[in-house]
This record gives sequence, structure tokens and C-alpha cells, in this order.
Amino acid sequence: MDPEIQALLQGPFAPRENESPSKVTSLAEALRLHVRPGMALHIGIDARAALCELARQWWGGHPRFTLIMTTVGEHALSLLHGGLVETVVASNFADLYLPPGPSPIVGRAFKDGVRFENWSLYTHLQRLQAAALGLEFLPTRSLLGTTMAKENASAFKEIADPFGGEAPVGLVKALAPDLSLVHAWAADPAGNAIGIPADGDSYWGARAARDGVIVTCERLVTTEFLRRHASQVTIPGYKVRAVAQAPFGAHPRALVGSGLPDFQGYGEDLPFLLAQRQAWKEPASYEGWVKEWVLGPQSHADYLARLGEERLGRLRALAEPSGWRRAVEQGLQNVRLDQGYSPTEMMVIAAARSIQELVRGHGLSTILTGIGTTSLASWLAYLLLQERGLSVDLVIGTGDFGYRPAPGYPGMYSYANVSSSKMLSSTVDVYGAVLNGRRSGCLGTLGAAQIDPAGNLNSTRLANGMYLVGAGGAPDISAGAQEILVMAPLSTRRYVEQLDYITVPGENTRHLVSDRGTFVKRGRDKRFTLMALFPGPSGSSREEQVRTLRENCGWQSLQVADELSVLAAPTRQELGLLRLLDPEQSVLKG
Repeated sequence: MDPEIQALLQGPFAPRENESPSKVTSLAEALRLHVRPGMALHIGIDARAALCELARQWWGGHPRFTLIMTTVGEHALSLLHGGLVETVVASNFADLYLPPGPSPIVGRAFKDGVRFENWSLYTHLQRLQAAALGLEFLPTRSLLGTTMAKENASAFKEIADPFGGEAPVGLVKALAPDLSLVHAWAADPAGNAIGIPADGDSYWGARAARDGVIVTCERLVTTEFLRRHASQVTIPGYKVRAVAQAPFGAHPRALVGSGLPDFQGYGEDLPFLLAQRQAWKEPASYEGWVKEWVLGPQSHADYLARLGEERLGRLRALAEPSGWRRAVEQGLQNVRLDQGYSPTEMMVIAAARSIQELVRGHGLSTILTGIGTTSLASWLAYLLLQERGLSVDLVIGTGDFGYRPAPGYPGMYSYANVSSSKMLSSTVDVYGAVLNGRRSGCLGTLGAAQIDPAGNLNSTRLANGMYLVGAGGAPDISAGAQEILVMAPLSTRRYVEQLDYITVPGENTRHLVSDRGTFVKRGRDKRFTLMALFPGPSGSSREEQVRTLRENCGWQSLQVADELSVLAAPTRQELGLLRLLDPEQSVLKG
């Protein structure tokens, strides 16, 4: 071979470990260089290390940040507590752990004047997606008929179908953050990054950001490594401004392995989450927690040192094969069947029975699960359908498809559940293709803080100024699922004649399970009818049960079926499976 040609082969054609100038820096330096007051910051769901550093750098100031997040939780709450945030654009403000519910910090920030811009999960993602694609807007089936549609009139429009369809169409305006902070499994020095599977919105938020992306990663790798795993790269380096290595950067959340060689996942840190939840009940106690875990560490390395290698080792062990099972064995030993069942257990079992009937009767293929008791009902139905040889797939809105519920801990996002998924996709895929796509055959399960006789739901806020948990994916499920089942314990505060806020319009909600009986919209009825009672106290008549139910229902008129039935008590199999799913009664105790 010609020597000159040989030289060319060994020059430009030769593979290089890294090809572009390095963007690697410390996390602290990355934020100092690129974050400015007044910025609209997209925060990926796993970017916990970046949130802590953001709080450390701006604490005591007034940067007036706008946070753009699908879910506001864990370390993001410290930014609200510290007065660093002027506006939050999000869909979910719920505390997702043990059991899910409103966060006092969110409630205090709302009353203190932080502006909350409420969207559903899918429309929030569609806005980012539109900006990433260079579009001014995208069409949607969600939000029609909700209070959100009215509140967000500057970014949501309802129009007639331009192609002649009978149903109106919603349009959501593109949302372009100034800067995106995301956590990735791996990145090369140029910023090309392997994202976290099923992490919600990081892909679209990163691509939508005007000023680019700051990437934290579990491990720095070479460009040649990424080329060998190119199908898993989700963020291209040209969008990235800085890269910082941050092992355990998603803590206290779990991180499910991506199938990369020598990459170790880790489980969620439940004791940490419980301690944080206990602390945030009062401002003073949460202030102490923030000083210890957010402001106290001088860096992410210091944060990890405070956690300690023993604790980090336990979290890694949870991600080993059957590691979660070893962790829950003690709790499973406490499961007993010689105790009577509670109203909440009866509600979950009745809902599971209804889900099974709907799946069998309509040939449904997927169940999009909610959180809390709705998760337990969906899981119990799934297990019982499997026992009967009927196949159905459980789906989580962040992109976890076909997972199998594990005994021992009822967290929907637990490592045990997520790691059993058949497919780890995205929120856009779930609410776009799985929910609304052809042949999806999806059943959605929803909860509600308020429900009226027509099935309209409120999970956003109350007239007294209390902020609840936000919409999450509920409006998207309402717009796309073939069947919807709502679960809501009976009370005069929850079952109301008129809602304070319409999070979900009631047109498609036709099945309701309380902790005293089940309701259905029959035929073309627009109001629920009580169809079945739960087994009552010994010696109580059906009339007495209906009277008690009326007294605990805030609806002005309660329709009762002439053929009112009484459901059978839980079987030992139903009760045993349910208690294995929640052995500590984290959700079932209410």
C-alpha cells in the first residue's frame, strides 16, 4: 500500500476514544457558569444531585426560577421551601411514597404565592415535544372540559376538527425552557448521553431547551463505548453545555440498570424518604432536614459521604437479582389471614373484581395503573387474571410496560416492579400510542379528592386555598382509555354536588368503587347509580346500610338500583394476595 495512503488510514480514519472537546466539569462549576436568575429550568425526574447543588448556590437569594417538571418531589421541594421559585409548570405535585398524598411544602408554597401552572402529564410532555420539534403547537385529546383548559387559555386552545371530525380538538402551545438539567446513566466528555429508561420527560425537555443541557451521569465513558451502545443514547452532545459525573445522582430514587456491562443499579432509599416526609410536616423540622441533607454537604461527593458506603451498598444490593425479595422477607412474615378485613381492603378487592370483569367483558389488553389503592386494585386484578390464564399488561405512565407487581412494598415505582418490565419506554409512548393508539384496549384506574354525581373529578385544589396533588395523567386517561374505574372512599367532603376544580370531566367515568359500595352509570345515564353494597355489620338490614351510605355522601340525591345487591366477602386468596402486596399496610391503613 502506498505509504501516503497508509498514513491517511492511520490518521482521520483511525478510531478515537473521544472526538470532541471535553465539556466535563464539576457540577458546581456547571451551574455557576450556565444558570442565571429568572431562568425557566427544565428538571429531569432523576436530576436529584443537580437540584441539591442548585439550592446550595442560590439559597438566601431571590432567583425567581420557573421550574418545569412532570413531578415535583423530593429535593425539588427544598427549592420551594427556600423561596427560590416564582412559578412551577408541572402535572404532579403528589408525595408518591407510603401512601401518596398532598405535600405540606407544596401547600405552603401555593398559599405563599408561588404560581402553579397545571397541566396533565401528556400535555406537559406535548408542549416540550412541540418545542423540541420546532413546532408552534401540537394537537391533543386531553384537557377538554377541564378547569386547566380555562386557566391556561394563553397556551391551550379548543378548535373544531379541521378535517371534519365531530369531536373538537385541543392545541397546546410549545414550551421551551431556557436550560435543562438531566441525569443520565452514562455520558462521554462531549455530552452524548445514555438516558435513564422510562424517566418521563428528560428526552424531550433536554431537546426543547434553548440554551442547552447540563448532564449529570453515573459514569463517564468514551465515545467508542457509546458507539457500541448507540441505540440507548437519547441526548446528542451538540445540545449539551456541561457534563458532571455524579454517582447515585438520582438518590433517593431508584435507578434501574440499562443492560450496560458493569453498570450497577440501585434501589430507592425508603428510610431516607420516610425521614424527609416526617420532617416536612412542619416548616421548622423541614428547615433542619434541608440544612442537614441539602445545604450541609459542600458537594455531591460530600452528600454521598454523609450517606455512607454501608448505606450505598445496601441500595446497590436491592438492585441485585432477588435483592428486593431479601429486603422484604421480614415484612412478609407478618402477613396473616386470621384477622378480619377492613373497609379499605374490601374497597380494593371490590375494585379488583370490577377490573377483572371489565378486562374479560371488553377484551382489554392493558391496565394503566394509578397510585395508592388504585395500584393495589390493578395488581390484585392482574394476579387473579393470570391465575385464570388471562393475559393483560400493567403499564405506568412514565413508560414502564408489562411489569409484574412484587410482594412486599406497594410503591408503583419500586425497583422490583420497574425492573420486571417487558419494555421501558416513555410517557409520550404510553399516553400517546398505548393509551390512544388503535387496538390499545386500555383500562385506566383513577383516584379523586372530590367526585360529583356525574363523575367529574378534582385532584388539583380546593376552594379553601388548599393545593392537592395536581392532575398527573388523569385527564389523559379520561380522554383515551376504553374503560375507566374510579376509587374514592365515601365521605361528605369527597362526594360533593359541585367540584371546586374540574381536573377530569366525567363523561367517560362510568365505574366507581367506594369503601361502602359500587356505583355505575347505566345506559345513557349521566349520574351514578348505587348498584351493590359491601357486606354490612352482623344484623344490619339493607335499608340501614343505604341510609348510612346516604348520610356519608354529599350528593343531594343518590340513585339506588331496584336490584341492589350485596357483594360477597373477600376470599382468603384475595385477602392473602392483597396483604402480600402491602404487608406493612402502608396504603391499606389509609
